This record gives sequence, structure tokens and C-alpha cells, in this order.
Amino acid sequence: MVKDFTTKAVTVLAVVAIASLSVPASAAMGEAWVEFYDGIGGGNIADLTGNAAYPDSPSAAQLITGVLESPTNRADSYGLRCQGYLHATETGEHTFFIATDDAGEFWLSPDDNPASAVLVAVTNGWAGSRDWTNGNVVPGTATLTSGHRYYFL
Repeated sequence: MVKDFTTKAVTVLAVVAIASLSVPASAAMGEAWVEFYDGIGGGNIADLTGNAAYPDSPSAAQLITGVLESPTNRADSYGLRCQGYLHATETGEHTFFIATDDAGEFWLSPDDNPASAVLVAVTNGWAGSRDWTNGNVVPGTATLTSGHRYYFL
């Protein structure tokens, strides 16, 4: 979530690989930017990141507020990129999940610098919306400090 943590488990859906960055550094708490790329075939991250439209020419984009989830059943054959900032209210180890319809990745920076983001959680194939127990969902953890802001993609 981009908004403050209220629990140690954070749910993130349909986030894809790190690339060029367009989220403003002034992004408000509780907001994330989602870009959609229509006409992407296949089920791998490389199908999106290797497409000529990615990352500079999304088909559509929208601001997500509150719960960080992309729309379900939006279309067939598309990819997306979601990015923003996490604002930790609790110090400690946090668990991150990502459930995507085919492959997905969640990247997190140890600070608010997008260039420092590292891969934290993945979906290795298909998983339904919020299907955290699916064998394709591989959660990851990161230690966050209360009061700090962290870039995610």
C-alpha cells in the first residue's frame, strides 16, 4: 500500500518490473500511479518490458488511492506498471505479496530512491485476485523504519 501501514502484511496486486520512473517525488500518502499497456501477449515480464510501448507510451493511466489494487477483469492481453511510495508507521519486518494474472514482480527500495529498488516478491505464473496461498505467489520481506518513505514498483 502507498498509505500508512496498519498491519505488517501489505497486499499489492499486479506490479511489474522496474524501468523508467515517472511517479512524482511529491506523491501523497495513499496514492500510487498505474500505467496500462494494451495488446501485450504472453505471460512473462519480458513480454511487457520488451514491448515498444513500454515504458514511455502507456495505453491508459490512473491514480490509485486507498487499497493498492489494479482493476480486476479489465481486459485480456495487457500489462501494467504500478509505482509509488510506502510510508511506514511501524518499525520491523514487513511481508509483501503480489498476486497477478500471469507473472508479476514487486520491487522495493530501502529508501525513497527509485534507483535502489530490489526485487522483493513475485508471482511465477497465474494467481487470482488476493490468492495469497497460490503456489505461484512467492512473498518476500523487508525491514522498514517508522516515519520513513520507501519507493516501490
